[in-house]
Amino acid sequence: MMCVSRFGAALKGAGLLCGVSILALSLSIETSRAACAPDPAADGDDIVCTGTSDGFRDDEFDDGTVTVETGAVIDADDQGILVKDDVGITNDGSVGSKDDHAIEGDDDVTVTNNGDIVSVSKDGIHVDKDAVIVNNGTITGGDEGIQAGERSTITNNGSITGDDRGIDAEEDDVTVTNAGSVGAESDGIRVGADGNVTNTADGVINAGDDGIQAGENSRVVNNGKIFAGKEGVNANEYGVTVINNGIINSVDDAINAAGGATIVNTGTLYVTGVQDGIDLDDGNVLNTGTIISVGGEDGIDFDENGTGPSFVTNTGHISGHIGINADEADMADQTILNTGTLIGTGGTAVALRGGNDTLQVGSGSLIDGLIDLGAGNNTFAIIGPVSGVFTLADDSYDVQLNGYNAIYVTPQTGARSALPVSAPAVIAIDSSPFTAIDASVSEFGMDLSQAIGTAPSSDRLFWARAFGGWSDFDAAAMTQGFDLGGGGFVAGRNWDHGNSMLGFFGGGALYGASLDDGVHDTRFLAGFAGLRAARSVAPDTTVSGSVWLGGAEARIESSELASGDGSTTGVIAGFDTGFAYAPAAARFVLEGAAGYNGFFGDTMDLDSLGAVISGVASHHFQASLEAGAPFVLGGGTLPPFLRVEADASTDAGLSATAVGTTIGLGADDVTSGVGIFGGVKFQAMAADSVNISARIAVGTDTNSTLSVDGKLTLTVPF
Repeated sequence: MMCVSRFGAALKGAGLLCGVSILALSLSIETSRAACAPDPAADGDDIVCTGTSDGFRDDEFDDGTVTVETGAVIDADDQGILVKDDVGITNDGSVGSKDDHAIEGDDDVTVTNNGDIVSVSKDGIHVDKDAVIVNNGTITGGDEGIQAGERSTITNNGSITGDDRGIDAEEDDVTVTNAGSVGAESDGIRVGADGNVTNTADGVINAGDDGIQAGENSRVVNNGKIFAGKEGVNANEYGVTVINNGIINSVDDAINAAGGATIVNTGTLYVTGVQDGIDLDDGNVLNTGTIISVGGEDGIDFDENGTGPSFVTNTGHISGHIGINADEADMADQTILNTGTLIGTGGTAVALRGGNDTLQVGSGSLIDGLIDLGAGNNTFAIIGPVSGVFTLADDSYDVQLNGYNAIYVTPQTGARSALPVSAPAVIAIDSSPFTAIDASVSEFGMDLSQAIGTAPSSDRLFWARAFGGWSDFDAAAMTQGFDLGGGGFVAGRNWDHGNSMLGFFGGGALYGASLDDGVHDTRFLAGFAGLRAARSVAPDTTVSGSVWLGGAEARIESSELASGDGSTTGVIAGFDTGFAYAPAAARFVLEGAAGYNGFFGDTMDLDSLGAVISGVASHHFQASLEAGAPFVLGGGTLPPFLRVEADASTDAGLSATAVGTTIGLGADDVTSGVGIFGGVKFQAMAADSVNISARIAVGTDTNSTLSVDGKLTLTVPF
């Protein structure tokens, strides 16, 4: 700046004024530059930015730190912060740039952002290899939110937005963890080969194109949410691993991979466009979650480039135009194990092409659509107790029933021309629901026998009892495991005749089971009436007996892709005898019972299978011995006890008839055996001679079942 008199003469007054102006401008410049100090800086210095400034720029600055303090504002045309290598940058304020990257560095730069970083036209953060970036605030880029080089580590706990990509780190060995939000007009996150991307349960990625892009041998884990205008995870390179435990909602493929892929889905993949839930060349797919493609393509699609064998295990839900498909030119081998739901909305559930392909179905398998295994040496196999009609594209497959209850039928040709089928089919009939009904009958008889019991007699005695129990039955060779529970109510009236008692009773009960396949439920509903008698044969010994008769309904409820629904009605009948020994001189009680309970059912139609089940009956002989040691507690007694019980069941001879063929239904006997229970009961006398008692017992038996049963008794004289 120059101060010159208009007339060419140095005026003292004008000179003084000019000097003041120069000093003021100089102080203004120094104040602005002093907002980031020291500046200029030497390598290793600690730069601190306060107030408002245009930042710190030194492309040769190494080995130091730059701190933007809380409340400080950097507003620059060029970079807000520019450094070289091995610099730690912490922003607790605001860093902005109009025409360049907001923060730029070379190698080994660490950036911790707790404030705001904004670039109007370029990247919010732009660094090279071996960077470490932690964002707890907000980063916005007119181009990328963050761009980083190889071996960088990026952790986002805040918000990152890019007009192009949110995080662009396309070189190798980059690790990205998102626990915040990433938004992008293009791709949300991009890494190169050997990358590692984790979207945590709190993470949300919202991308106009791909949610995550990853290179070969990368690992992608999504526990949060990904919304993508194109592919949810685009990892179309060799050897990638993709694990989805969250939600991926995409227009294009939810997951796209190449060869040697490992894909695990326990969450939800939902595709709205004309694309696939999972698209891969070859590899392993494990689905325990939900895969749905609604736009007209497939749940899982194998591309023609696949060369190695592939394996799909589905215990969840897969739905698409074709549930699992292979491209027409595919020649690789695929093996599918299905114990879940597999739906082809276009009519074909499985379409595999060339190669030697295998479909295995086990417990819980629900398949809606044609099974087309294509050309080659193909196998359809049943590997567990299962129900359903599995329609095959042709009869060239190696059909393996493996001893399970099933009928293999072929179209109306030759000697089988009477069979009303239009395509080869396997009709599989699971006997497990009938085993559960059998266990319900056994449990009902045992519980009723104990509920009737040897209640104390008194002139004109009215009594009422609620009873119930729960058991967990393990799976056996031919039978699924199941949970069984239920209970009932019985009431009666007694009359004393000296040392003897006569009476009647009636009641009802409902028992039900849920099978482990999550598909089948059973119900056993009974109403009954009977007579009972007791006699004191000694001062401390009472013997008793009872007999009952009634009606019952046994019902199976399941998906229309499994057994469907079926029911049968019949008669229940039973009897028991028992004794109670309670010597007055000893704190000791011994009780025993033995008897029979049976259900005589009619045939049952399983509508979805077109099968008629005969021999739906159940017969059980049971016995129990219980020892207790009562002691006084308050106004009642509280005897702990130990009980041993046994059940011997007879073979009901189940058989199934479908499409003119009858087979015997093999089933495991899960009720015959010996069990041991320990428990406690409480008995007290309430007002007006009303007797109240309750008991609970826990135990197990030879079928490795865990059981809990309980009784509540109310005895009222009137």
